[in-house]
Amino acid sequence: MAKAYNLGIISGILCYTIEDVCSLYNKKKLHPQTVRKWFKQGLKRIDVKNPPLVFGSDLKEFLGNLNNSRKTELGFEEFYCLSCKESHKPYKNEVYIEQNQQFIRAKAVCFRTKNAMVKSYKLSDYQELKSKFNLVDLLRLSDSLNSTLKTHKLSKAEKGLNESAKQEFFNYDK
Repeated sequence: MAKAYNLGIISGILCYTIEDVCSLYNKKKLHPQTVRKWFKQGLKRIDVKNPPLVFGSDLKEFLGNLNNSRKTELGFEEFYCLSCKESHKPYKNEVYIEQNQQFIRAKAVCFRTKNAMVKSYKLSDYQELKSKFNLVDLLRLSDSLNSTLKTHKLSKAEKGLNESAKQEFFNYDK
């Protein structure tokens, strides 16, 4: 699984061993073999002696490049789906917009997985959002039109009836 590594916990002036790097990222359960693999991928060592040492600044640069290589550049009309791990346009070009004080949060549905996708826009992008997308209610995005509940609308005659009268009304139809 791809991980984003926190660069703020690395000191640029210290030297690190493999065990030191693993202890920095102990919550992510970083395995020593992963750090050895990074040496093969281009992480610079101070020397080839045991234990292999790496400068903190080199480690920061390497992990920063690794983090950046996993990012996806999105166009204005594209959303990123966390399920299918791809960027694409929303299902039926429908977007629900929540306006905040500082930004606009746009929610859409992935056309492949039917899962929610979220993207933030500037407040100044509102007119362009309006022109490029069909703005809909949140209820339509959650597919409430195709409800799986077995409910039905009551006719005008049924609305005025109490519970016992409704029971008689439904039994009378049979």
